[in-house]
Amino acid sequence: MNLRIALELVVAAVASREDELVESMIRRNAAEVPGLGLARDEPVLAAVRASARANLRAGLAVLSDDAAPHGGAVLPVELPVEAVQEARESARARVPLEALLRTYRVGHAVAWEAFIEEVERSVPDAQGRQAVLSLLNRYAFAYIEAVLPVVASEYQAECRRQARQLEQRRFDAVLAVLDGATEDAAELNYHLRGWNLGSIVWGGRPEAAVAAIGRALERPALCVKVGDSTAWGWFGGRAKFGTESWQRIRRIGIPDGTSIAVGESGAGVEGFRRTHRQAREAQRIGMALRSRFTRYTDVAVEALALRDHDAACQFVEQVLGPLGHARNADKLRRTLAAYLRCGFNASATASSIGVNDRTVAYRLKIIEGLIGRSLTSAWFELEAALRLERVLAGDNVGGLGAIPKDGR
Repeated sequence: MNLRIALELVVAAVASREDELVESMIRRNAAEVPGLGLARDEPVLAAVRASARANLRAGLAVLSDDAAPHGGAVLPVELPVEAVQEARESARARVPLEALLRTYRVGHAVAWEAFIEEVERSVPDAQGRQAVLSLLNRYAFAYIEAVLPVVASEYQAECRRQARQLEQRRFDAVLAVLDGATEDAAELNYHLRGWNLGSIVWGGRPEAAVAAIGRALERPALCVKVGDSTAWGWFGGRAKFGTESWQRIRRIGIPDGTSIAVGESGAGVEGFRRTHRQAREAQRIGMALRSRFTRYTDVAVEALALRDHDAACQFVEQVLGPLGHARNADKLRRTLAAYLRCGFNASATASSIGVNDRTVAYRLKIIEGLIGRSLTSAWFELEAALRLERVLAGDNVGGLGAIPKDGR
C-alpha cells in the first residue's frame, strides 16, 4: 500500500474517533494527574477538554500536510487558542505547571495508542505498518516537544499577570486607607486597629527585607511593592512597640544595596497613616545621607525643616554663612560639630578631632566672633544648621521636595 494512502487512512480513522479519544484523555488525566483537580474545578475541566480536542486536531493536521510523508520537520507555528486558554486557566486556578505539562503527555499517549490500533486495522502488510508507525512516531513526538515550551511560557506569563494584578489591588487598597477614602483593610488581611509601625525599604530585594523585619519583630507584616525596587511595609499588633523593637530591627542583617527607613509607631488607622508619612520623610533624609537605616525620630529636625527646601537653605546660610568666609572654614565647622557633640567639653572635643585644648579654644573664639553670639546661646540653631547642611550636601538634594503620592 502506498505510504501516503496508508497515512491518510490512519489519520481519517483517528479523526473519526475524536469524541472518544478526548473523553479518554479526560478520564486518564483525572486518574493520573491528581494536581489538576478536574473533579472540583469546572473551568479547568472545560479548558482541558477544549485544549485536548484542539491539540488532537492540530496534530492530525500536521500529519495531513503534504510535506509529512517526505520527512520534513513540520512543527506548529503557534498554539491553538484553546491550548493558550488552558494554560492561562490552569495558572489562574494555581494548577502546578508540572501537572499542566503532564496533560500533554497523557494526551500524547492516548493518541499514540489510537494510532497503533488504526495502523493494525488499516495497513495489511508488516512492512507498510512499520513505515507508517515510524512516520507517525517522528511527527507525533515532534509536535509534543514543540508545544510544551510554548505552553510553559503562556502559563508563566499568566502567573506574572496574576501577580501584578494582585499587587495592584493591594496597592490600591493601601492608597485608599492612606488617602482617607476608607478605614477598611479587610482585603489586605491586616488588622489596622492595633499598633502600627511603618517602613519603606528600597534597593535590592525590598520585599524580603520587609518580611525579615516582621519576623524579627514577631509581628504580622503588610507589604506592598512600589515600583521595581521599593516596598512599603507595616507591622502590626495589639501590643505597643517598645525599645526592644528598635533593637531587633537594628540587629537585622540588611542585605548589601538595601536601605530601610521607619516611622514611629502609632495606634489605629490614623497611626497607620502617620507612621507611613514619617517613614517617607525618613527615607528622604536616608537617601540624601546614603544611610542604610534611618529612624524618623533621629532625623525629625531635618525632615521638618526640609518640608520647605528654600527656607532650609536660607536658614543654613544665615547661621553658618559667616563661617564660610573664614580661613580654614572646614576646620572650624569640624571643631564646632565636635564641640556640640561632646556637650561643650573642650577637652573631649580636642581628643575627638586630634588637636590640643588650646587649638580648640582658639577656634571656638574665632567662631563666636564670626557669628556674633556665644556658642552656648546659639547651640540649637548651630546644631540644626549643621545637620541640615549635611543633608543638603547629599547628591539627591534636588529630590528632597515632595514625593509623589504613589511613591514613584
